[in-house]
Amino acid sequence: MHYHIVDIFFVQESSFSNSGGNKPLLLLEKLQCGWLNQFQDKLIYIFRNDTPTEGFENGVLADADMRRFISREGLNLVPGIEKDDLFIYNDGDELISSEILLFLKLYDGIPNIIAIKYIWAIYGFFWRIQEFVFPHQKHFEPAVLTMQFFRDFYNCDASQIRSANYLVQTTKVELYKKQKKEIGPLNVINGGWHCSWCFTPQGIRQKLIDAPKSDYPRFGDFPGKTDVSYIRKLIKEGVYFDLSRFRNTSEISLSQDPAYAPPFIIQNKERFHYLLLNPYTITGKPQFTTANTNGSFQIQTNS
Repeated sequence: MHYHIVDIFFVQESSFSNSGGNKPLLLLEKLQCGWLNQFQDKLIYIFRNDTPTEGFENGVLADADMRRFISREGLNLVPGIEKDDLFIYNDGDELISSEILLFLKLYDGIPNIIAIKYIWAIYGFFWRIQEFVFPHQKHFEPAVLTMQFFRDFYNCDASQIRSANYLVQTTKVELYKKQKKEIGPLNVINGGWHCSWCFTPQGIRQKLIDAPKSDYPRFGDFPGKTDVSYIRKLIKEGVYFDLSRFRNTSEISLSQDPAYAPPFIIQNKERFHYLLLNPYTITGKPQFTTANTNGSFQIQTNS
């Protein structure tokens, strides 16, 4: 989706997970075998082998170390960066609209920070969150910065992007105001898609196990919640790991909203069918019991 717009993609892979477990370099193996070959001319692969200085027990610091490494290491490999070039930071499950990125690339005079509120779904685009139902909220996420701002305020440290730490640097803020450089953020609603836990049940299980220790509650620590059959039930009924419901109504589909998923996903529906249609849909209204201490629960269906 972004190949014709974005000039360089940084992709980072580590020989360990953020919880400290060892892992093979699966991405590197796939790239070497020709995966995404038609896009590799714009891709910079960054290998990270040094473990966090503070170790893995402090999950917040371990996560920050990962984000800091990819930005600083990546930018060191790119010569000739201009101050009005844009640095885009997304988590792996976030995707900004191509139209928005093209607009930001072509037009001058935009603020130095662009924040996105994503269309949020969990397990698949069919379980779009209803904010008045689901107790966990998402807000506008800073996602695009000018390189001048990124250097001036954050020293090219991507772990700072999602914070408001720039506000405490009052001298720099005042200097930007005197120079009539609008900091922002410019908030863009529904500016892309955030599909959390959008994997097969086996992939969700792996993510639960490998999650950093900063995740709280760390659902992977409950054996019942990493059971694949249990995860299938969650996907089927639109229920989060803490048994919160996503919606008061049923799943959504392309017929209800043509923009409910990214165009590339929709155009390749055979490949991504499990993200577009609930693979476990059943007839009947679910009823839930209280979660047990191991994270399991029972579903009863009234036909």
